[in-house]
Amino acid sequence: MPRPNFVAEFGGDTLWALLVFWLVGFLFPAMSTARAAIVAGVFAAGIEFGQMVHAPWLDALRSTLFGRLVLGQGFLWSDLVCYATGIALGVVAELALRGPARGVTGHSGKERDLF
Repeated sequence: MPRPNFVAEFGGDTLWALLVFWLVGFLFPAMSTARAAIVAGVFAAGIEFGQMVHAPWLDALRSTLFGRLVLGQGFLWSDLVCYATGIALGVVAELALRGPARGVTGHSGKERDLF
């Protein structure tokens, strides 16, 4: 089934940022949702702005599959919008799954709040 061009163009970056948000929440379960979103956003933006740096060893790493997936290949402003969208989707999903309760208990047994 063919994908719309919009999804094919921007879906990967959006899902990558959603994964970063989930990984931050998984690695730091006591962290609030808002802080996890901020950490994920700073990490994603750092990776994106880091794509403006071109050193031979860094470009060689980016030529590998791992390097392309983690570090990307070139800076695009639209990627920052995708990252914000992916992280926002993660926040909305977490709040929706949380239900009416104010917090959610993480792996550490501590309650996670929005802030």
